[in-house]
Amino acid sequence: MSWRQLQICRRAVHSLPKSSPSSFPFEMPSFSSLSAQHMEYSRGVGRKLLDTRTETFLYPHRHRMWCAISSRPSHLLFETLQDTPFLSKRNCKTFCDGMERGNCNVVNHNGLPSSIPAGDIGNTSNPTMLHCASFLPMFQGQKAGQERPYVLLILNHDLPVLTLFLWNKASLRICADGGANQIYDSLPNLFPNENPATVRERYKPDIIKGDLDSIRPEVKEFYSALGTEILCDADDQDSTDFQKCVKHVMGNIHEVGNGHMKLLVLGGLSGRLDHVFANVNTLYLFPKVQMVLLNDENMAFLLPRGYKHEIRIDSSLEGPHCGLIPLGEPSSCTTTTGLKWNLTNSSMKFGGLISTSNRPVADHITVQSDTDLIWTVTLHSLQSRLKEQMSSADWTPI
Repeated sequence: MSWRQLQICRRAVHSLPKSSPSSFPFEMPSFSSLSAQHMEYSRGVGRKLLDTRTETFLYPHRHRMWCAISSRPSHLLFETLQDTPFLSKRNCKTFCDGMERGNCNVVNHNGLPSSIPAGDIGNTSNPTMLHCASFLPMFQGQKAGQERPYVLLILNHDLPVLTLFLWNKASLRICADGGANQIYDSLPNLFPNENPATVRERYKPDIIKGDLDSIRPEVKEFYSALGTEILCDADDQDSTDFQKCVKHVMGNIHEVGNGHMKLLVLGGLSGRLDHVFANVNTLYLFPKVQMVLLNDENMAFLLPRGYKHEIRIDSSLEGPHCGLIPLGEPSSCTTTTGLKWNLTNSSMKFGGLISTSNRPVADHITVQSDTDLIWTVTLHSLQSRLKEQMSSADWTPI
């Protein structure tokens, strides 16, 4: 059913008389623009809406995050689910205004009308989620002054050179426990001609959080004296320090919680394999957060189900290899465009087919799947290009 037809159904629900949900014999009014099949489906949905008072059909773009609540049949209200970040009436008005103007063929990954042409989704109920690595240095097409803010999270493993180039533009810099040791130890090595203390003062994290069993005492004392906020969370032993940091960021920066701001994670793609799996598992635990795992050679993020994903590729930085991994559960239907070996309603699972060593051949990749997938892409020559830039005479430390 198209967005226009959904809009007609929504208006019909607005006009319902006040009546008992259990006794009202609902019949959807007839509209010439609806086919007989759509009308029959709408009647069934209408009865269910009045019987259960909750139904996501009229607003399928919200999928799991929103439900439409009919507290009075004549007045359709929005009510947020307990775990959704959308608490603002302004967001409800933005969506309704877009519906009234009839321009909701494109929505962003938050289910609100999108001002960015993200593709025609008139033939599917899935909204479009956009992915773009514009945070990477030397990303083509990104104009100066138009960079999107992000949060930088440092885990306890060797840091990529990329850290230096992401640090200054981050809205918040948070270390997960022993990640503070990495900042303290590694970054001075990149500036052999400078006093180590000067480098450490320049790259001071805003927050250090975790159970604090990994951070060394002298590191903790050094950053505490510089004003870094030290947050101990030793009671929760079922969550990793990474997960504790994500929860803290979501609770304090709402743009991260609702997907408007990316959370870039450094140090999560190398080291102990069990740690790597725990880091990837964190992507699944927080599907509403746009988290990106990064090092100098690779980038990975979650493609949550229920969306048509559009991934913009900068071939000067990304590629030549990419992959789609069904880590959480098997996928029975995945379709892609823009890859050398595209999938068409394909099944993927461990013990069967998974899409690895694939190649992007277009500037835009699209992915639709019935399950969550991990997207991975290599970053070619990024480390050497960053080091070359650091060695140039006109480069200055952040």
